[in-house]
Amino acid sequence: MSGTTFNTFLLCAALFCIVGTTEAGEVSLGPSIGLSALPADGDPICNIPFSSDRNFEAEMLPTGSVIPDFTLYNASGQAVHAAGILAQGKPMIVVGGSLTCNVFRRRIAEINSLQEKFGDRIALYVIYTVEAHPAIDVSPYTAPPGREWVPKANIDDDVLLRQPSTYGERKMLLSRLQSEWPLLPEVLIDGPCNEFWIHFGQAPNHAYLISPEGRVVASHPWFNNGGRSMDRDISRFFDEVVDDDPDIDPQARFEFMFQEASIVSGKAGEVLTVDAMISNTSDSPLWIDLRRSETRLPSGWESAMCLDVCLPPTIDEYELYLEAGAQQSYTMYFYTTSEGGSGTVTMTFANRHNPDNVMQQLFAASTIVADVAGQWNQQRGELLLFPQPATAFIELELPRAVRAPTDGTLQISILDGSPIELLQISHAAFERSTLRLSTTHYSPGSYFYVLHIGQQRESGRFVISR
Repeated sequence: MSGTTFNTFLLCAALFCIVGTTEAGEVSLGPSIGLSALPADGDPICNIPFSSDRNFEAEMLPTGSVIPDFTLYNASGQAVHAAGILAQGKPMIVVGGSLTCNVFRRRIAEINSLQEKFGDRIALYVIYTVEAHPAIDVSPYTAPPGREWVPKANIDDDVLLRQPSTYGERKMLLSRLQSEWPLLPEVLIDGPCNEFWIHFGQAPNHAYLISPEGRVVASHPWFNNGGRSMDRDISRFFDEVVDDDPDIDPQARFEFMFQEASIVSGKAGEVLTVDAMISNTSDSPLWIDLRRSETRLPSGWESAMCLDVCLPPTIDEYELYLEAGAQQSYTMYFYTTSEGGSGTVTMTFANRHNPDNVMQQLFAASTIVADVAGQWNQQRGELLLFPQPATAFIELELPRAVRAPTDGTLQISILDGSPIELLQISHAAFERSTLRLSTTHYSPGSYFYVLHIGQQRESGRFVISR
């Protein structure tokens, strides 16, 4: 061997040690992001940054890059060390998620199928991260100063939970997730300072395929979304034959249907939603290009799209991939202000492969300001409605000022304003502190109520879930 050849050999060997394995057989990764020890249940969760214009794609670790090392713990307190797992010679797959991320819950069956299909050929882990859509607390995916963002799916599934304030509270939410939406792969809990979420991308349901050498082979800003498939990525890694480009029939078509009405009304300051369903009626997959064509909203209002993922208000376009015969729910969110008003959003839905399958849909919202009710709220206390969501009944707790000897009415409407029930309330009922209303004859969904007591008026919204 010549001197030049020998020196080249030494250089190559040295480079392999940097990105390959050490003498002890451990993989050499980037500097560790932690954790150095098992957190205590009482350890506080660090401040969670939030923003509505995150670019999940840009936040992901680049393909080919070496991941930072990390150690996280499962619910039993057992440590999992990334470098140690990769040293076993298996590719590692990590998927982020949380109980309040409705997209993640919907993907659990797909995550479990990966474990069933590839078994011990892979090291698959779910990383339990920050709550995407907590109730009451602000969502980390809203613009400063932040706001609550609870998807309709969370109301339907009764996932109305606050952002944990301690590591132990995060563990408790994982326990509920496992009891109601069981995961086959091992679940690791992100650290109190959200180390994995901060360093691997601040996204609600991202995923990575990592080679045994610690390099990013594939990344999903949204797991299995936008035509990406972790199943195909893993199969390709193992040099197995995959169908990368399924044939798309140029005659494939989709249909769009509103679930209730295209117009929603509510109280000023509420978040209003219009729900619809997109259906692929063909035997072929297809791509649908969505575009916000026109927005006419009062000052301060915002709107946002929610499909297989929920998008921030700043996103005007989206590409939706639908398998043959599949359906996808669509929700248009209207974020209103304390001033009453009305607005519309026009959306264009275009079949990328069939120019004859294009449609425009108008979504509308209107709000009112409670006149005298507003005085109740400011001067005499809120009219309270509970429980929410309700199942068999709701109760209205009345402000003391309206417990007067006068009759009244309670009108219940669906969200397009169409009344479904008008109840006459005697003054004797108002002398009590609460009104109890049976809801067993209502279908699950959202409703609007208007309470009239003499010249006074109070309105609001409630949800029935079973």
